[in-house]
Amino acid sequence: MKRANTQLLFALATLLCLCFLPAHRCQGAEKNSGQASGAIFTNSQPISNGFVFVEGQYVDAPYVVSRKNLAIYINDQFIANYAPLVTEIPKPEDMRPTLPADITKDTTLYDKSLKAYMTRMGTYLSSHYGRSELADEMEKIFRNLPCVKEVKRNPDKTSAMVTYTDGHTINENLIPFTRKPVITPTNAVEYVSKICRDYAERLEKGDFYSFSHKGNRIHTFGAGVAKEVLPNVVKVLRSSQDDEVKAKQLADLLGLSPISKEQAGAFVTNLCPSKRLDERVQALSNDNKRGPAD
Repeated sequence: MKRANTQLLFALATLLCLCFLPAHRCQGAEKNSGQASGAIFTNSQPISNGFVFVEGQYVDAPYVVSRKNLAIYINDQFIANYAPLVTEIPKPEDMRPTLPADITKDTTLYDKSLKAYMTRMGTYLSSHYGRSELADEMEKIFRNLPCVKEVKRNPDKTSAMVTYTDGHTINENLIPFTRKPVITPTNAVEYVSKICRDYAERLEKGDFYSFSHKGNRIHTFGAGVAKEVLPNVVKVLRSSQDDEVKAKQLADLLGLSPISKEQAGAFVTNLCPSKRLDERVQALSNDNKRGPAD
């Protein structure tokens, strides 16, 4: 009888171990795949490819993309903060919202009152107009904002380049809550995590990014263009020509209409001598000379 009880206890212990084993393995798998698609992003692995500039100053690789709450950093350099963009989508109102008195020419695009007004207006218009009429109405709303200097409708007719009085130019959606996902308190962390993963993946491919300390992406282009353009960009910036000539040449190289003096000045003024940057750019130049592998 005693022997039978011992065997029974051994069998129960073995069964319990087998029951807990799969759960333990699953927990380990989740821990190891922390940056998988859909997971909450914290930090990337070091990335040796790509190029990052902040206010014209080269940030050396390897790059680590990180998320702190709803802000994104690359090598501890502030890139963007999405916290001011988190909004609750209100129910459509019966009456057309009126412009709050506290929205003036000095209001910034991150102002809570402006965000709330544009969200309410977008919700109202979305429930009262069809797609084409909605875009037209939203364009009028932007044009009538005292803090907006200029509105240029894009060829797609569903968005516009909006220049605010503080100098920021933003590609604004004219079809609210349909063209882009809205950042809400519920999805904010997942939303920013997805953007972090995109930065990490594109840097791994060799993309070029230039940011400002205001949290704006000034320029960006893919690995193929970076390989062709970056050596010439650095060559221009290293030249002895005056800043105005450099700005014009930069605009031509980047395929833009003349870039603002502020942006060109950041590159011209802040790009300090960097042996590592020169080595990496020289490696790109050598690749260009060799051409594609046979």
